[in-house]
Amino acid sequence: MTRVSVASTVEEPIDVIDVQDHLRIDSTSENPYISALISVARAQCENKTHRLLRPGTVTLTLDGFQAVELPYPPLRNSTALAITYIDSTGGTASVSSTVYDIHDDGDGPAVLTTAYGQSWPTPQSVRGAVTISYQAGYSTADPCPDALKHWMLLYVGGLYEHREAYVIGQSANLELPFLDGLLDPHVVHVVR
Repeated sequence: MTRVSVASTVEEPIDVIDVQDHLRIDSTSENPYISALISVARAQCENKTHRLLRPGTVTLTLDGFQAVELPYPPLRNSTALAITYIDSTGGTASVSSTVYDIHDDGDGPAVLTTAYGQSWPTPQSVRGAVTISYQAGYSTADPCPDALKHWMLLYVGGLYEHREAYVIGQSANLELPFLDGLLDPHVVHVVR
């Protein structure tokens, strides 16, 4: 199981002013609606790319130790990664950073493996015995790629223009043929 938490104070990759400029809107009367559309577009972009577009904490829960891809790249701070597990006594123990290596090319998911000559500790044989927590997502130091921001602007524009799913006599198709092509280089392919 994977949980993602993002502090509510973290700004979106695009803001209302970006959308107003993109859509050529002069009025501020619809700013709350535009803000809501930005959140929807970011969530949809994250869903399609399997990336975090804002900084957040990812908690991955596993039944045991294994080499694992850390979902929702980019990894922000490999030294802040924490691994805990339920030991044979039922208590919680931490794994030293000398036991594992993090292989991160900076673009795709980082991969967590045992370090040379090391082995994983033996957790209790229970569901969710291992927890891995780490910081992920784009930040001010590592900004969200422009293609993802532009996809969000186009998506917000489509939602703004087509406020109803069905309009008699009109087609409200938000899936423009080129739109998802902006995401293609940034999609993390998930193998299940």
